[in-house]
Amino acid sequence: MLQSYYGARLNAKRPHTPYAGEFCGNPNSAILALMEIKEAHDYLNELAKRAKQSRAYKRHQAVGLEVAEMLHDRKHKALYIKLAKEGNPDAFLELAKTVAEKNHIKNHGAYFMRLLTNMRKKNR
Repeated sequence: MLQSYYGARLNAKRPHTPYAGEFCGNPNSAILALMEIKEAHDYLNELAKRAKQSRAYKRHQAVGLEVAEMLHDRKHKALYIKLAKEGNPDAFLELAKTVAEKNHIKNHGAYFMRLLTNMRKKNR
């Protein structure tokens, strides 16, 4: 008796539930489903846009991000933040501005690091 009860329940058909884009009698349901998909897509785009924006809470973070932008080297922004924290952020920013103004340099980031190491050797 117990087995037949569970067997009957397992073989029973479940009611069909329509998925997001399926027409289910109401002509507005497909439109509503498409609007929900569009809203989800807009939300994901908004999150992606926010992820690209910087969130600098301290001065050395802002200086490091600004230097990375000036030198067109966003890949090494963490390095610039660290260097701004360890040293003098004002001198660091001035050096980056002078390097960014020179147009004949191919790799501004590498040239900046070379000048920075030379400056540090002179100060020792």
